[in-house]
Amino acid sequence: MLAKLIERMALDHTTLSELINEIPKFYMKEKEIPCPWNKKGTVMRSLIEEESKGKGKIELFEGIRISNDKGWALILPDSEDPVCRIYSEGVDEEYAEELAVFYENKIHSIQGKDFPDSHSNQAGKLLN
Repeated sequence: MLAKLIERMALDHTTLSELINEIPKFYMKEKEIPCPWNKKGTVMRSLIEEESKGKGKIELFEGIRISNDKGWALILPDSEDPVCRIYSEGVDEEYAEELAVFYENKIHSIQGKDFPDSHSNQAGKLLN
């Protein structure tokens, strides 16, 4: 692998720092949302049903991963604690935060809690 890197640098007449600058930046956020044991199944099923109707790509492996061209969010029910974890990645820090907040609000809503957040409306627009 190192040989290929050096070969590319020699052929392209570039430096290592120039190659590093070509790597796209990404931004991640993580949230932990309280979710009682008896609500986890309902939360996950509801998210799957809702997101299956949307435009994003859905993957189901240990949790729910919803992807679009600007980022993704992964919702995982914790196996040891009464919480769900949200991991999000976006093209910029704001989008990663918007995704995390959007799904945090969805989880609260499914649980019957109302946690309005100024970010939720904007996140909904970003996801479409």
